[in-house]
Amino acid sequence: MKIWIVFLSLFLFIGCSQKEQMPPPFKILEIAGRDHAPNSSKPLIYRVKVPNDWIVQIPSAQNSLSDTTKALAEFFIIDGNQSIRIAIHNFPSDKMTQRIPPIAQLNRWKKQFQSVDPVSFRILPQAFAGYSGFRIEAKGLLGNVKSALLGWALQLSSEHYQALSHSNSPLLALKYRQMRADVTIKATGEESLMDQHKQDIIAFARSFQLIDDIP
Repeated sequence: MKIWIVFLSLFLFIGCSQKEQMPPPFKILEIAGRDHAPNSSKPLIYRVKVPNDWIVQIPSAQNSLSDTTKALAEFFIIDGNQSIRIAIHNFPSDKMTQRIPPIAQLNRWKKQFQSVDPVSFRILPQAFAGYSGFRIEAKGLLGNVKSALLGWALQLSSEHYQALSHSNSPLLALKYRQMRADVTIKATGEESLMDQHKQDIIAFARSFQLIDDIP
């Protein structure tokens, strides 16, 4: 009887140890903001949880990202000849009146479609990690190809924006400018693949956050 108890205890211990050693299904990635001038440094601003099987593309430190049409980071989900591209952009501003309303970003994305399936089209309010804005879901013809869109347009609250608008340090002021920037997360790809990975993409987007606390 004692032998069976010892054997059972050893089996449970090995099982628990194996579970503890299992790697998480995602990795935590830190993303830099934009440089304010060529050859200037890009501070790390954001953190996000990325599924391990996604392909990650981060611009090299030597590449300037002062042009806001360039993504801060890109992620790809590949399945055979189908793919989804996810791009993160931020849009720094010097005062609140320069900010683009999140709904305007979504309307711009909608207009990129040649046609949109009205049944699939949704705009949903969002609030997480200090950000608020909207999520868009759409299917239709994009570049004359049947595609799906899942995207977020996000802003910090006016209180957070104001808190990040004051600093006695020039370097910290540049970092704060990146931290208070508006953010978009945009996923586009084949409809069936988007349906398959929709919940993973939503979890990814909702894990997005600033690295540093807002003062």
